[in-house]
Parts: sequence; C-alpha cells; structure tokens
Amino acid sequence: MYKIFQRPLWLTEFACCEASSLERLPAEGQMAYMREAIPLLERDESIEMYSWFSMFEDDWAFPIVDGKNGDAGLVYSNGTLSALGELYASFTGPHLVAPPSIAPQTTTLPPCRTSQVGEDCYDAVQWAMTTGIVANPEWYGDLTTESSFEDFQNFFFKERTLAGVCEAPACPGCRTAVRGEKCYEDVKWALHTGIPQHPEWYNGLTTSSSFEEVQEFLWQEDINDNCARPCEPLCSSNGNCSAMGVNVFGFDGFSDEASVKRAVRSLFKKGMRNFRVVNVGGWANAVLTAINEAAGMYPEPSSVKITSLFFDSASKCSSLPSWMDFSISTTLSKLRQLTNVPRILLQLDACSICQDAELYCINPTEQGFGQSEPKADVFRNFIQQQ
Repeated sequence: MYKIFQRPLWLTEFACCEASSLERLPAEGQMAYMREAIPLLERDESIEMYSWFSMFEDDWAFPIVDGKNGDAGLVYSNGTLSALGELYASFTGPHLVAPPSIAPQTTTLPPCRTSQVGEDCYDAVQWAMTTGIVANPEWYGDLTTESSFEDFQNFFFKERTLAGVCEAPACPGCRTAVRGEKCYEDVKWALHTGIPQHPEWYNGLTTSSSFEEVQEFLWQEDINDNCARPCEPLCSSNGNCSAMGVNVFGFDGFSDEASVKRAVRSLFKKGMRNFRVVNVGGWANAVLTAINEAAGMYPEPSSVKITSLFFDSASKCSSLPSWMDFSISTTLSKLRQLTNVPRILLQLDACSICQDAELYCINPTEQGFGQSEPKADVFRNFIQQQ
C-alpha cells in the first residue's frame, strides 16, 4: 500500500499477545519484544507513527479477551506508569517528527539504505568483493578490489545485477560495523579492553561511550583501517525515538478522571507527544481534556489520532445507549476543544455499530468488504459514492 499510494503508514496497535508465545506474554517478555521492535519501526521508511497497545491481565476492571491477553500495560489504574510504561517512555527523544511532505513519485530513486548482514543484497555484495571481483573483474565495470562496500552495492542497484537483488542505493559515507566484521571486533575490544586499560589512548571516550562513538573515534583518528564512519545510531531505551505514540481508551482501566490526567501528564513529562484515542464517544471526554491540558504545558507539538470514528448516535439508533454519541455535531464539538494540539488525524469507519443501520457489520474492522454479496456492494457504494 505504501509503494502504491506513496503515503506514510500508522501502526496503531502493536504488542505481544499471542498465546503461543508464552515467554513473551509476561511484562519481562514484553520488554524484550519492545526493545527489538521499536528500533525496527523507527528505521522503517514506510512507518510514520506507531502506538503500543496497552493491556493488563489482572489490573484492568474489564480485561481484554477475558484476561487471556499478555501483561502489556503501560499505565496502572491510578495513573502511574508501570515498569513497562517507564521503559516505553524512555525510548522517546527530544526531536519530534514534523508532518511528512508529499512522497516522491515512484519514478524517483528510492531512499538510500546500506544493506545489512542477513539480507540478500549484503550477501551478494560480500561475495562480489571477496570472490567475484578477483575471479571475474570484467563483470564489475570500473570496480576494483579496493572499491568500497557502498560502491559495489550502488553498482548492483544501478545495473540491476542478479535481478535487482539490491533494491536501493547505499547511503554515502557511513556504515556501522556489524558482528562478523573486523571493525566490529576492534570496537568491542576498545570498549572492553582498550579503554579500561589505556584510557589515554581514547581521548574523550569512556566505557559508557556508545558503539558508534567508539567507531567514529577509530575512523577519525585514522588509527584503524577497518572502520568507516558510522551511521547515526538507531533509537534505543536511551532515547532518540521520535515516532512513538500511546493508545488511550478513555476510562478503561482508570479509577477516576484524576488518574487519567496523571497518566497523560506522566507520559508528556517523559517526552511522549503522540496519542491515539479510540473514537470520541462519551468515555473519551476526560482523555481529550487531559491531552489538551498537557499539550498546553509543553512547547513541543503534539498530535492526536482519532480511530474507529462512527457517525452513529442514540437519536437515530435505538440499540445504542444515550452516552454513546458519535454524531458529526458531537464529534466536531469535541475536536474543536483540542486547541493546544496542532495536528489531528481522523480514521473514518464505513462500518456502523448500529444494528438498525444499512452499513451494520458485527466486527467494525471488517469494514463490510469481507461480507458476502450483495451486502458488500452497499459498502463499496458508500466508499466510492458517498
């Protein structure tokens, strides 16, 4: 979808809740999954925003899936952050992302990306650099045994070698060493042996310095022929993650309105600025108010994404309770109150939760298209015509 429409994607719910992954379900397993998943999401060019799906097995008044879900809650019912919430908030950085510009047409070059260990492009380039160029130099144009990894990858990309095994050009001038490379071993030695035993050799570095800082030192000082200039580090639990968001379900799991405000302010204080609110029915008022108040206390821009927005209300749907009002007029009045939030995104659902409606479907996420004919035609007409 990203390649076809050239629009950024929002991953609105992610956590580990598979019953088959028993080691992942506890909070400790969620932490391990979080540490692996977040850097990958930050690096993925198609993902603009993502939100952790907060859920508790025991602490929620109404547990999801009858309490069989994983212990992935970020905030306790009193509004304080759980240990998992503290870890999640620690990934946020001071630099927030701006709204994306229009993506380039598909005729332009894709963004550069230097291939990494485990990818087909990386294996092809490594073979060419160590074996192919020696045995058959005529295959590689102007490349020589002295050409860099990036030079080989760019050649593969430009010439569409091996059926286009390298789908993007290499980024110029940087490469962070990975396990199996000489530079990687050199950096590890410096961190664990060189710096502790001979700190005078590594001006300004300590055993707490990052991998990239040590590699850059080795490159800049020209004392190591194995290391290139490292790329900017991926985000981690030390910060630098800027596309993070949090799912908020109104009063679900909170003991009172004060707890909602406490939770939202705690997340803002930790650097979180992006929130996904599941619809704007009656129970979401306190959440929207808390977000707007907190947004007015911090200078960095914030964003709110309203998802599962249905245009149903008790006035036209007898099966809905009076507090479940998703009418356009109510929705607009609530959104207008977000005066301190500069960016609001809406997800409109074509599937109605009203049993009397023509667009009713049992599972709102079906959006009607998964239903049998002729009912699916009703939804297609709504999307295409209305």
